Amino acid sequence: MLKYLGTLKNPSSNEIPSSTIFHIKFVDDNKLTEIKIGELKEFMSEYHSSAYPEIPITWNLKYNHDSSVKIQLKLHYPDIKWANDKRTQEKIMMSLREEFEEVYENEFC
Repeated sequence: MLKYLGTLKNPSSNEIPSSTIFHIKFVDDNKLTEIKIGELKEFMSEYHSSAYPEIPITWNLKYNHDSSVKIQLKLHYPDIKWANDKRTQEKIMMSLREEFEEVYENEFC
């Protein structure tokens, strides 16, 4: 089950949202977890936002000893005129988060 954990702020500015964290808990079975992690890596390598294709997204998976995974989606805002428009960035971050949740649910649930 995918669970949204929150948004991290850009370390250089506490006002700009920079990445979104999700948590996934797999069944505590090493073989099944290996398979699911492989599927998740493949899914993430092909994932991009259809709502905002101009915003590059990088991702990081962190596997924990309890068969859980944290997915960090980091957004990059190059060449966007509203670099200091916090409200606009928060709306985009929320939209991207909702889109990711929907795509993930369709793929894995």
